[in-house]
Amino acid sequence: MKKTIIIIISVYFLSSCAKPPQSLDPLQLQQLQRREYNTSKNLAFGAVLSVLQDDSFFIDAADKDTGLISATKSNNFNEYNNQSVTSTVLFGRRPVLSGQTKISASVESVDPYKVLVRLNFMSSISTDGLNSYNHGGNTADSAGLYNYLHEKIAEAIFIREKALGIR
Repeated sequence: MKKTIIIIISVYFLSSCAKPPQSLDPLQLQQLQRREYNTSKNLAFGAVLSVLQDDSFFIDAADKDTGLISATKSNNFNEYNNQSVTSTVLFGRRPVLSGQTKISASVESVDPYKVLVRLNFMSSISTDGLNSYNHGGNTADSAGLYNYLHEKIAEAIFIREKALGIR
């Protein structure tokens, strides 16, 4: 029993020594955030809105003239609570993780059939309302979210163009 507690405490302390995510320089960040699409601004704007809504974001504001979209997604991480054995042993309770992801998007027309879409996100995570952790989309591990959303936007543009007979 004593050995088990020592192992659990050791694992807890070793896991808390993980390196923080590496920040990206502004040029690397812009390369992740921004993509160019060969389509109209109207089509791209609608595609971005659809992708965000499909990914459970609530659209807070959208203006087609300026090309700006802001959206929020509530995150609930309860499925991870069962894996938190260390917390239960050390503190007698499991953390309740919740948070929000805010995203802003801009859709800018370069010419009639070329647009730039830039995404920017910020996530905040709270454990039991006691500790809060803010994570901006400016780290190397953010690349997955940016790539995922841009791939989905490209697919949505393709589907919309196909439906309109453009492709």
